[in-house]
Amino acid sequence: MLEKKRVKKAILHAFDGKAHHAERAAKELGYFITIPPNAVRIESFKKLAKRVPIEKLLVETDSPSLPPTPGERNVPANVRYGIEAIAETTGRSKEEIEKIVTDNAMSLFSFPPTH
Repeated sequence: MLEKKRVKKAILHAFDGKAHHAERAAKELGYFITIPPNAVRIESFKKLAKRVPIEKLLVETDSPSLPPTPGERNVPANVRYGIEAIAETTGRSKEEIEKIVTDNAMSLFSFPPTH
């Protein structure tokens, strides 16, 4: 639908479809894909973090939903778990992922890079 409507910028928030659809949306359409805190325990989100280009990943919390631990209330501070899941999946440091996703967000919203 987004492609049909010729949407230029989009965030696929907590995308739970097939990884190859997210990969195509990121690579071919330039859309951003978010990784939530529950990615530390949900393999499909780890798969997204592996398949989607790093420059198209963002993190989010979707508070109070999608907590890293089942049954707990999610809070904004849990964004670090999405960063942790991306770092673990891609073999990069958490600090590097923090910078990358911050720069990605700055790019998406047309703000200058943080460096």
